[in-house]
Amino acid sequence: MSNRFEKLLIDTRGKRPLISTWKHFVTVENDYRKLADAIIAFQKKYEWDFIKVNPRATYYAEAFGNIYDKQNYTDVLPELIDYQIKNARDLNVFSQKNDFNYDPLYEQVLLAKKVRKGVGDNIPILQTLFSPLCVLTFLAGHNPYPGVDKPKSKRESELKVLIRENPQGVKKALEKITEFLKKYVKDTLDNEVDGFFYSIFGHGDETELSANDYAEFSAPYDNQIFETIKEKNGIVMFHTCGPASHPEKFSQNRYIDIIHWADQEKHTPSLEKKMPWLNGKIAAGGVDQNLFKDNNSELILSQAKKAIEMRQDENFILTAGCGLPVITSAESIWALKKALINK
Repeated sequence: MSNRFEKLLIDTRGKRPLISTWKHFVTVENDYRKLADAIIAFQKKYEWDFIKVNPRATYYAEAFGNIYDKQNYTDVLPELIDYQIKNARDLNVFSQKNDFNYDPLYEQVLLAKKVRKGVGDNIPILQTLFSPLCVLTFLAGHNPYPGVDKPKSKRESELKVLIRENPQGVKKALEKITEFLKKYVKDTLDNEVDGFFYSIFGHGDETELSANDYAEFSAPYDNQIFETIKEKNGIVMFHTCGPASHPEKFSQNRYIDIIHWADQEKHTPSLEKKMPWLNGKIAAGGVDQNLFKDNNSELILSQAKKAIEMRQDENFILTAGCGLPVITSAESIWALKKALINK
């Protein structure tokens, strides 16, 4: 565990939970310098215990050839112009090609480096990383956020179709993506970043991806990246997304330090006092991220206080169950921080 994060946990244990949250700054996220300035300003305004860097969601896919209209967004995603894997045969490109474009990833190395310089030496910083299988989902033209309908026009590139028709091609693609991301991990951690917020999006939901397919097509590649993070003493904050995210399935993974999930969803574990399945991991969550869309300050404060009460005397990270909406009022964010008064 990074020295910054370890010191933070020691300093706060038994006194209060850690607190942080994050959002996309879509109007500036295609210029890493401006995005860094926005993240630094967000940190200086709210004084979070640690920073989770929120880069644009598509930069991994850009490295492997996806093209986006960055002037035209729907929520946090720019419009998709072209994607690489339109059917199972297209996976063969990963057997033939090695010279993918590292520039979109290195841009994020520079982003995190600039954030570090702007906030000083003491605040832990986590960069965001998507699993190789999530990257492949983007490359197949799909949005991996849970609950998003798959367009009929892209049925040939659905993940279940690719796995069924060309499982070896899928694995070759994941091998190449994993090697590329491992280089990125090393470069990022070499620049005073403390670890990664690692998202598998909806792949924890067995209606999206079966347990057997996860074990074969995600877990081995996730673990390779986790091993690389740990070689550099980095933190792994693991995010499993959606209303059926099953965080308990991942708590036995020895590389994971923190598990983050939307605990307010009806089909996910609540932050009850006894969660033996956590297996020593730190829980993160407490507040429904959807409350931040409107002015729900009183309910945000109520959920935050309840989460603190349920997890008292344990290391715990108070945050929203996912990133904040793009449009979020300062009043709503201050309501989250207000829960720590007198703690």
